[in-house]
Amino acid sequence: MNNKIIWLIIFLKSQAYIVYDMGWFTCLTHLEGFYYVKTIEFTETFRNPPQIFFTLQYFGIHEGANEYQFFCESINTKSFTIRIIVVGQIPTGLTYLYQAYDDMRIEIINVFNLAQPKGNTYPHKNANAQNAILSLISLGYTGPIDFKIAISKVTKDSITVDLINNVVGKIENLKQIGFQILIGIEEAIKGAEIKFAHQSDMQFNVFNVNSIPGNQYEFTTSYQGFVYDPSKIVALSKKIVTTHPNNTFDYTIFTAPIVTDKTLVFTPCTSLQVFIIKYFKTIFTPLKLYSAIVTQKRDLIFLNNPQIYIKIEILNKIITQPQIYETLIDKSIKTFSIQIEINCKNIVQIKSLFRNCQNCLFQQNYHSNHYCSSNLTLLTFNFKLTQSILSYQQLIFIVEQSRFTLKQVLTNYVETEVELIDIILV
Repeated sequence: MNNKIIWLIIFLKSQAYIVYDMGWFTCLTHLEGFYYVKTIEFTETFRNPPQIFFTLQYFGIHEGANEYQFFCESINTKSFTIRIIVVGQIPTGLTYLYQAYDDMRIEIINVFNLAQPKGNTYPHKNANAQNAILSLISLGYTGPIDFKIAISKVTKDSITVDLINNVVGKIENLKQIGFQILIGIEEAIKGAEIKFAHQSDMQFNVFNVNSIPGNQYEFTTSYQGFVYDPSKIVALSKKIVTTHPNNTFDYTIFTAPIVTDKTLVFTPCTSLQVFIIKYFKTIFTPLKLYSAIVTQKRDLIFLNNPQIYIKIEILNKIITQPQIYETLIDKSIKTFSIQIEINCKNIVQIKSLFRNCQNCLFQQNYHSNHYCSSNLTLLTFNFKLTQSILSYQQLIFIVEQSRFTLKQVLTNYVETEVELIDIILV
């Protein structure tokens, strides 16, 4: 018996997958050359190939026009490969923090090595993901630069990035930038704040959101822009210098010491300080059936109508023909109604299924049967649906000749479709 228990524990452990991982890697051209390739293994195995977000922690480049390109390739459940090409063959040192996620409540948009950079708008998939940050990860320039890149607008389906030129004439020197956008649901990002460091060893005070019980976040900073003259050496690093008893700490961006016979000058920079989630607690649940009223009556005029007549009042939408109709209910609408009228012509029986449990471990449904006759020619369903977490609700109305199905798309760890209503005409 004990052997069976031990075997079961080993089996369960062997089936476990991680949903989050993090780590660091460093590229030093004086050791690895100007073409850097490295495969990095995750600490354990993911179920699905994860999305990976990078933030630059150390940034060191010798003087001269330069460009380095960043690629993340061959992402699988156990590893990924980084490729960095220093085009200008200028001695370069780079250290990145990476965070890997197998969770659809977060989305990472990759804009690698964008030549002739400019502002743009990018689509995203999850309407409930409207909290976003940006991380600058690669750079190319031919002369002095003075710029910032920033998120200016986030909507339910797109995100807009602006490139801000601080000094007229210097934007032409910026030949390439690479960046990533991390966009997630509300709890994904905490304490995001833009800071500008104009001299070395400036200290910035931060409230530690992990001091709140239950929070699991990683603190990082991501570069958003530089004021840089390539006739100088850039060597920027970051570190936490002091922790305080009031649940805050101080960090600094400073000129890192490197071996050189030249005077090091601090490179002013704009950065974002932020806490990024490790493990989500928010679970989006199906709409709850608040009420369902079914009525039957004799209505000879309605016999001339289509077999299935659907009215969605909040959308001012009527569906009468077979189709698949997808829509998004605004998060401000807590409760809404759907009316379904069934023409009993040539119909004997109407089978219906309603999902009537919102937070059940196993799906629980209510089944009913209704019958048509010469005296009962119209069957009407009046459904009222409500949500517990105010969020955008993605619904799919599937109308066939003799069937109506309402499904809801939920985006949590994975994207799933939940059947809310199913009506079959026999």
